[in-house]
Amino acid sequence: MSAGKFESGRYQLNNGQIAAVRVQPETKTLVIDGTDNSYPQGATTLPGQYALNLGGKRRRPFSARSVTLQWVAAAPAGYDPTSTVRVAIFLQAVYDDIVRNSSTGTYLGLAVRAVGLSPETI
Repeated sequence: MSAGKFESGRYQLNNGQIAAVRVQPETKTLVIDGTDNSYPQGATTLPGQYALNLGGKRRRPFSARSVTLQWVAAAPAGYDPTSTVRVAIFLQAVYDDIVRNSSTGTYLGLAVRAVGLSPETI
């Protein structure tokens, strides 16, 4: 349900390149298994700036890896408590450590559980 402002961020592709991306700030609020969803260190190495796309036909030049989250107890205002949300994961190492139906954390300040994973696609 995200909508609103965007900021400039960075995303590390599986091949190690770092892309400049447009990110909604709440994407960085995810903490999963005690690890922040933070931007990669270093300068961008892929020319251009891209939307942080999670799939579909407009995935140029890539669709970001993501985790699907389920609210554990309550959902934020404006979210259906039975719905799931997909959140991009900026670093491959963070994604690799997520275990479906086991990893837990917080998103938008509320408890979540990882119920799905989607790999990066080029």
